[in-house]
Amino acid sequence: MLSFAPPTVNDELLYSYVSRWFVLAGYKTASIFSRAAFGADIAFHLLNAQQFTALQWRGGAIASDWEVTETMTLVPFARMFLGQENCFRFIEPGVESRRDRPPIALTRSPWRLQRLKYCPHCAEIYRQQLGRGAWLRPHHLPGVTACHLHEVKLVEQPFCLGTLEVVPHDAANAPVVQATEEELWYARVAARLLYSGNPVISFKQWQLALASAFDSFCKSGQWRTRRDELADAVTSNYSDDFLAGMGINRRLPWQMPLDKLFDSPLKELNPIYMILLARFLLPGGIEELIRRAQEFDVPQFKIADLERKRKDDAARKRERERRREFEAAIQRAQMRRAQRGN
Repeated sequence: MLSFAPPTVNDELLYSYVSRWFVLAGYKTASIFSRAAFGADIAFHLLNAQQFTALQWRGGAIASDWEVTETMTLVPFARMFLGQENCFRFIEPGVESRRDRPPIALTRSPWRLQRLKYCPHCAEIYRQQLGRGAWLRPHHLPGVTACHLHEVKLVEQPFCLGTLEVVPHDAANAPVVQATEEELWYARVAARLLYSGNPVISFKQWQLALASAFDSFCKSGQWRTRRDELADAVTSNYSDDFLAGMGINRRLPWQMPLDKLFDSPLKELNPIYMILLARFLLPGGIEELIRRAQEFDVPQFKIADLERKRKDDAARKRERERRREFEAAIQRAQMRRAQRGN
């Protein structure tokens, strides 16, 4: 049983807080600490607010689900791109939700915690406050490779799934490399979106806004081409090093074809591609595109409707399983009668 909890600090990732807690508590392995804190083995790279506040460490609540979600996770940034069905559990505080795992959309790339990154200057500031650096939210937004405050490249730290890694003691001594203008532009845009407080945007609103922006751009006479050529046109506006740092290969087609963005029903959006695309289409970039999306009035999902749909789907699944079991029982009975007849 845990007997204490360390203080929280501004903009620290939930994973970082638990990692510091693990070190201060003096446990030998993350698995032992996980069972003491959570009562079960936890996939720390999928750590979310519900799991954290569920533990309560038997010494009192550290913060509400809503406070932890808004200040220690990437959900405020993610909710704009996940669509209402994927993130409806984060729309309102107090909504009942499963506590054993985050929404499935947050367990996949680019939301999944795959690489740990730190800024040497930020690490030194937090080391003076906490005795050790902290993994910060703005540094782990999808596609970010630079610190928007100190204008230097982020240093990557090896990361193994299921472990709790802390910022190295000598992080402040890491080589400092000046970030490029492209990297700083992207990092600043991502940080503004994280702190913007924007609401959930439906996929239909995204598609309407994209279609409007695309039509305006073509009519302006700046560019005339087919939609399926849009990806090549966009990536040609960015340097190879900048795209490579985000994991984008200019020579390969985008992971999400642009024709699906405009015409097909969307199930997910990659924020990296959306930010790059919006900068190319609109003077105000992604922030202008978000404002346009919010202007479109489309039918909104309601939590009660989504919960009802989930329960109906579960009931239909159980009915199908019962039917299969019943048919299998009939077949077994027929086989037994046939065997007795022989």
